[in-house]
Amino acid sequence: MGWDERWGVWLFRLFLVPLQTQMDMNLGKHVWSELHVFINERDAC
Repeated sequence: MGWDERWGVWLFRLFLVPLQTQMDMNLGKHVWSELHVFINERDAC
């Protein structure tokens, strides 16, 4: 593996990991808010 390839992989990880984390957090917030609405509606009945 050449130096350029390793550098590319490292940069790729550097950008991909925060992006993946951000996506997971957004998905988690979305699911949580949906669940919250569901619980509120259920309690309102």
